[in-house]
Amino acid sequence: MYEPMYVFHLQKMDLPELEKYLFWSREWKLEEELELFINPDFVEPAKDIDYIIGYIETEEEKELFQSRCPEKPFQFILITKGNGIWGDVRNEDDESGVYCDPESTEKIEYLGLYNG
Repeated sequence: MYEPMYVFHLQKMDLPELEKYLFWSREWKLEEELELFINPDFVEPAKDIDYIIGYIETEEEKELFQSRCPEKPFQFILITKGNGIWGDVRNEDDESGVYCDPESTEKIEYLGLYNG
């Protein structure tokens, strides 16, 4: 059985800016831009569509992912659902830890939750 995972696509950007999204640091932009509390240990950069498809369990979800992929992808980010996203900055008053689905931003396109 595959773990549920969120898949995001980053818009094309130069390498110094890309590193601020992919790798945890004091300047980490991924958590800030998505407005979610993210555990960097459960964030995986991926460039290859076939690699991501290999982690998707059902044929229906594989087709859905392919239909949402940009024609010329740049950089994907996979985040495990259970431990990867543990809270929502957008809803700090909610003590339960329950959060809304991620949303696309100017530089990050949310492609969906798979195996969920």
